[in-house]
Formats: sequence, structure tokens, C-alpha cells
Amino acid sequence: MNSDLNLAASELSKEPLDRIVRCLAEQKYSLTRNTQGIAGFDTTIRFGDFERPAQEPHIIIRIGMEYVAAIKPNRYIPTTKESELAAAYVECGKSTGAATEYLTAIRREQQKIVDRYNAQLTELTPRIEELAKKTEKIVGG
Repeated sequence: MNSDLNLAASELSKEPLDRIVRCLAEQKYSLTRNTQGIAGFDTTIRFGDFERPAQEPHIIIRIGMEYVAAIKPNRYIPTTKESELAAAYVECGKSTGAATEYLTAIRREQQKIVDRYNAQLTELTPRIEELAKKTEKIVGG
């Protein structure tokens, strides 16, 4: 199901993303269309980096099971130019109608996929619920 949606998303995003890239270019952002990239375009803007907190991993032993203590998350810190581009990207998505068009098309595709796999999903529901209950017992929820 996920690969079906990824394929649909790739196809559906082309025209709306082209409009967003044109809008950003009009705002003097230097972009190159890249269908392989995660954002759909490349830019010369320098992106931020992660702030990595010091880690103090240790092991906690409970009821005969070994647990690794939680690892502190990395915090992403964008550059000022990256933040400005992100805000312009959102604004272009709104002003061109591309964001609404894309989300509407994706929701339509999601529904098609759910309809296509509905029988299988319905058949698996009792098994999934059973596994969820077992998992809840194991983790103590």
C-alpha cells in the first residue's frame, strides 16, 4: 500500500511543485528542479545542522529483561536563509493553490488505495487487534 501511495505522490506532485518552484524563483530564490530530491528541488542555500546533546547511555535491568535508557534526541537548528526559504515555500504553496490541489489529490489516492485493499484490511483487523492486546500486556500498558 505504501509503495502505491509513494508512486501516486511522486506523479501528483510534479505540476504543483513546478508552480511552487516558479513562485520561489520569482522571489529571487535560486532553485534547480530535482525530482529525486526529498523537497523536489535543489538550492544553493546552506542548510542547518543537528545539535547533538551529550549522551550518557546506561543499561537498566528490570524483571530479568534488559532495557537501554532513552537516547536524548538531536535538535535541528536551521540557518536563517533556510527558515526564510521554508516560509516562502509554504506561502507559495498557498498563493498558487498548489498545496491544496496536491493534498486533495493525495487524499483521493489514499481513498482509492484503501478501497482497493479494503477486503484484506478487514480480514486482518481481528489479528491486528489480538497482537495489539498481546503487545500491551508485554509492555505493561
